[in-house]
This record gives sequence, structure tokens and C-alpha cells, in this order.
Amino acid sequence: MKTMIGLALMGVLGAGSLMAQDRDGWRDRQNDGQEIRSEQRDLRNDYGQRGALKQDMRRDERDIARDRAQLRQEYREGDWRAAQRLQNDIARDRRDMRQDQNRLLGENRDIRHDRRELRGERRELRNGYRERWER
Repeated sequence: MKTMIGLALMGVLGAGSLMAQDRDGWRDRQNDGQEIRSEQRDLRNDYGQRGALKQDMRRDERDIARDRAQLRQEYREGDWRAAQRLQNDIARDRRDMRQDQNRLLGENRDIRHDRRELRGERRELRNGYRERWER
């Protein structure tokens, strides 16, 4: 009789620990989903910043083209002071464009890394579920 009570008690305690393990797995899956959503949000933000940088670079290109046309006009008219101002403006626009190009390279690197992390998170999530079901 004692052995039957002992076996029943062990069964009840074992079932309780199995349910606790299942609950921990649920919490891990919830955290994994939050991490994936965070990575996706970060990726969308990086794409938005990259788009804004590209627009700024196109704007700088248009400014440089316009300033060059005005510079040619000033040279034809012989207004050297205005030509010097335009040359300074062109140099400033080129510096701004170089800075934008460097930031664009950084954004591309961030996007590449975020995409790699997101793929890894999804792979871990998928493989983790497979391992749990195979047990």
C-alpha cells in the first residue's frame, strides 16, 4: 500500500514539473516573438533612414548642378566675387554629399547586420520548436 501511495505521489509531482517546464517554454516563445518584432522594427527604421539619406543626396546633386550652371554664367559675365561664392557653395554641398555617402554606407551595414540577426532569430525559433516537439 505504501508503495502505491509513493508511486502515485511521484506521478503527481512529476506531472507538476512537466507542466512547469511547458510554461517556461511558452515564456521563451513569447520572448522570441518580441525579439523578432523588435528586429523587424529596427530594420524598418534603418530602411527609412536610408531612404531619407538618398533623398538628401539627390537634393545635394541638384544643388551642385544648379550652382555649376550659375558659376558658368558668372564666369561669362566676369563677376569673380559671385563666382567665388558659388565655388564655396559647391564645395560645401560636396562635403555634405560625402558625409551623406558615409552615413549611407553605415545604414547599409546596419541593414545587412539586422537582416542577418533577424534570419538567425527566425532560424533559432524554428529549430527550437522542432527540438521541443522531438523530446
